[in-house]
Amino acid sequence: MMLTRSLRTFSGILIAVLLVFLAIFLLTPHSNNVYAQDAPLPATPPDAAAAQAVYAQRCALCHGDTGAADGQQALDAGLAPTIFADPDYRLTAAPTAMASAILNGNMAALMPPFGPGSSDPLSDTELWDLIALIYSFSTPAESIALGESLLAEQQPDWPDFEYWYTNSNEAVLIAMETGEFVELDPNWTDEEKLAVVDYGRSLTYTYVDAGAGTPATGDESAAPSVTIPSAAFQGNVVNGTNSSLVEEGTIFLRGFTTDFVERVTISTTIGTNGEFEFALEDVQSDLIFLSTVEYDGISFNSEAMQIDPDNPTLAMPITVFDTTTDPAAISIDQIHILMDFFSGVLQVSQLYVVSNNAPTVFVGEEGKNGLEIYLPEGATNIEFQRAFGSMTNLIPAPEVIESENGWVDTLPMRPGQGRTNLIVNYDLPYDDGIELSHPIAYPLTSATLMLPEAGVDVGGGGWVSAGAQETGMGDVFLTFANNDVRNASSIEINLEGEPERTMPGGQNNTLVRNENNELIIGGAMLAITLGAALFLGAQWRNRQYDEEEDYEAILYEIADLDDAYANGELGKKQYESQRRRLMDELIAIWPPDEPDETA
Repeated sequence: MMLTRSLRTFSGILIAVLLVFLAIFLLTPHSNNVYAQDAPLPATPPDAAAAQAVYAQRCALCHGDTGAADGQQALDAGLAPTIFADPDYRLTAAPTAMASAILNGNMAALMPPFGPGSSDPLSDTELWDLIALIYSFSTPAESIALGESLLAEQQPDWPDFEYWYTNSNEAVLIAMETGEFVELDPNWTDEEKLAVVDYGRSLTYTYVDAGAGTPATGDESAAPSVTIPSAAFQGNVVNGTNSSLVEEGTIFLRGFTTDFVERVTISTTIGTNGEFEFALEDVQSDLIFLSTVEYDGISFNSEAMQIDPDNPTLAMPITVFDTTTDPAAISIDQIHILMDFFSGVLQVSQLYVVSNNAPTVFVGEEGKNGLEIYLPEGATNIEFQRAFGSMTNLIPAPEVIESENGWVDTLPMRPGQGRTNLIVNYDLPYDDGIELSHPIAYPLTSATLMLPEAGVDVGGGGWVSAGAQETGMGDVFLTFANNDVRNASSIEINLEGEPERTMPGGQNNTLVRNENNELIIGGAMLAITLGAALFLGAQWRNRQYDEEEDYEAILYEIADLDDAYANGELGKKQYESQRRRLMDELIAIWPPDEPDETA
């Protein structure tokens, strides 16, 4: 089950995706006269298997593990990436056109460039290996075998390497039917003719049967699983709010495979001194275990651990916390604001970093049911997303609901610095200026603002220029900092002036365009957004999160999600999609640092 969300506009998708460095890889074949820039043809046959790790890191989120266009990020964003696994794809795809799309990007399809202008460009070898893997997705192994068998009695006069890499299979097939390369058997079917072409092309790259399994992730270091005859799981439950022992309740032991499919679920009751114990036989060493308990209506869990075959006893203590409705300990560490100009519209994306500085779980003030969030008057097209400290992924945040005075994040907020990280996107009308007043519900430490250099003046209380930054694409964005907002009840931003450049949002675009500048416009938007992502990413990383905080935060999110589903607050589709995304995030940072057993 997938949760498909409709992002509000082209730019809304772009900002949300690029803000967390998600490289959307949409390769659309073009005509054969489009040639790759700055990418010489490969000197030796590319290796599809060598590209599997790059594909898993950069492409699978949208195109799926085996090129079936079923990547979670694309589904959630409502995108329709090219289906590499479609056998018809290999007919019209030409390697040089594919390389051009990868290097130069395709902003109409929301694909940034991965060439020299990128902050993390592909090498020539990576580029051509990736194209070999894409061909492998689309080409059935049996078709190559069939083509080889059909030519068993022939000595084909195949064209040179350059011909294969500047022409599609369709072009090769047309040439072949005019008497080029091989002797056609008049009894061959269309399928057999294409199989002959598939075989001929397979001689120009190292094929991998990509349909036979999931591409590698690049981590082949995991030890093989072994069966442990018996294992013990022990711990106690401590109240972190008052340091008392919890001596009532039911403990669950849950075991997951390395791709987080739940395989073990057993329970026991908490004993005296808050202690509990489980015993299992014939346990696989690659299973990941954690213990969970519900306390005061909220789920809490131990660290996630794996069993050491040489010492098959795990200590799995759980710390729980009392709930509170007192907001005194809630603070907003930072608000990062990214703005851009569209025709008549100011588009805003904001990142909230919120801390809970008390040893309690904040559930919202009486009658408010959660963390309050206010937006400027007149905001439209509002969308919330949830992020984690590693800033590598976003998930939709349906738990943020509209309230009488604004919005409320209804997920309980556990103790910790930067415990809640929310991104909100919204639009405001813009006509030669705007005086924006942004109410703040909790004490704020600092704010930053970024917007493209477009001839618009920035004013309002406390904003200080932090300089202009030039992106790799030659575009410039302005940054501002504001420390005068500390404990203020609102952020004031005054913009004045008609932007000299806007992104296309309607018919009254102030930027004069011709048939060649669409890519330039797309590149400018991409560069500004990437610059913002780098800026915000650096700010966020300065908080020095450790991996343990990250994975514990995700485990808590999963527990809260389970509670919400069990209580009927989420539908099945929402629940399953959200849980899958959280599991993906957990897998991405697994394993965490080993726990300090001396603590």
